[in-house]
Amino acid sequence: MGWITVLVYLLAAVLCARVAQRAGRLFPEPVKLHRLIWMALALGATLLGVNKQLDLQTWMTNVLRALAYAGGWYEQRDRLQTIFIVAFAAGALGLTVTLAWMLRRTWQRYWLLLLGMLLLARFIMVRAAGFYGVRLPELSRLTGGIRINSALELLGAACLAAAAIVNLRSTAVLQQPKTGT
Repeated sequence: MGWITVLVYLLAAVLCARVAQRAGRLFPEPVKLHRLIWMALALGATLLGVNKQLDLQTWMTNVLRALAYAGGWYEQRDRLQTIFIVAFAAGALGLTVTLAWMLRRTWQRYWLLLLGMLLLARFIMVRAAGFYGVRLPELSRLTGGIRINSALELLGAACLAAAAIVNLRSTAVLQQPKTGT
């Protein structure tokens, strides 16, 4: 499942970059905003795909743990980890709501993208919470031992790719000559 998720992330990254490249033909003003959003998503999907294989969060956790020991604040880690998880969740939700508000006139072109972002933010939050030992209810399990978090990660990445495909396919519609009566 890991390699499939990486491939979907990389596909989403390429497709998002392609949408950013064609933003001038795909979106109304402000084109720069649309281009920025799609390039940020291309970068984000690339980083998530690389992280999926390299497990960079384990490295980061080890570095932070060493810093906490050296700095003498290791005993306060539970509180700091909880603050980090809550801040991440609030930031992700705030970013999504802000984007939704900014793009309200073109929401039909972005709803799938926003859904993908929410799914990925939920995945990252629960993953980070579990990684740092923050106690959450069994949100990451479905019946039969299938991890819902893995499914949400894959679904979130697929939503990004699908949103890019939908927007790229709309190019033909926007470029068709108008017939007047």
